[in-house]
Amino acid sequence: ATPLAAPGGAAAPLREADVPPGKPSWKVPDTLAKHSEPPLGTCTPSYQELLCRHLERSVAELRAEYSHRPATTQRLSNLKAQLGADLASMEERRRLAADTFRHTQQAAV
Repeated sequence: ATPLAAPGGAAAPLREADVPPGKPSWKVPDTLAKHSEPPLGTCTPSYQELLCRHLERSVAELRAEYSHRPATTQRLSNLKAQLGADLASMEERRRLAADTFRHTQQAAV
């Protein structure tokens, strides 16, 4: 995966090695989980990009591995819908944070 800046500006490549043994790859890797989501108003696009790429890759891996199983295909559809909702929620929070920041800056002027 492409290295992206994590909170704090350090490069944080997403690697399979980030997923501990015995932990399904669709779980958020420890290197990402140790960075709690930035507080509202300070969301960093790089954190969101890293999380989104991990989720997208995980869905693709699950689809490739389990697409021949009908029950799993339904679960994948449900997971895809939930991921879409989560990403929309994340985008809405990012937008609200940007609006709040903009209003704070305007009030300070």
